[in-house]
Amino acid sequence: MCLNPNNHEPVRLEFHAARLFAGQDIMGKDKSFDDLKRTYQIAILGNKTYFPDGDVFHEFEYYDPARKVSLGGRTRIFTVELAKLGEVAKKSVDEMGNAERWATALRVGCFSST
Repeated sequence: MCLNPNNHEPVRLEFHAARLFAGQDIMGKDKSFDDLKRTYQIAILGNKTYFPDGDVFHEFEYYDPARKVSLGGRTRIFTVELAKLGEVAKKSVDEMGNAERWATALRVGCFSST
């Protein structure tokens, strides 16, 4: 979780996802690349937005953008931009989806003055 991430946050996310994935032990005659487990980098981003749309949630994976074909790899980066919760936070809890409820709870928990 980064409340005040810097301008290089997207690159940092990619770096850590790659380290998590590449850090798996697949050495030995009895192991192969197929033994690599799925790797998820989940980032809760606080006081800054990174992506130009209004979406709070993003999921990133490797793909060919010209042909819109996914590599089908085993790494994913998920982001939650708490700074974009303005309209979502105005909804009643009954109108929110589960992800919106969690994001709103995180925002309240991170920015409350206790």
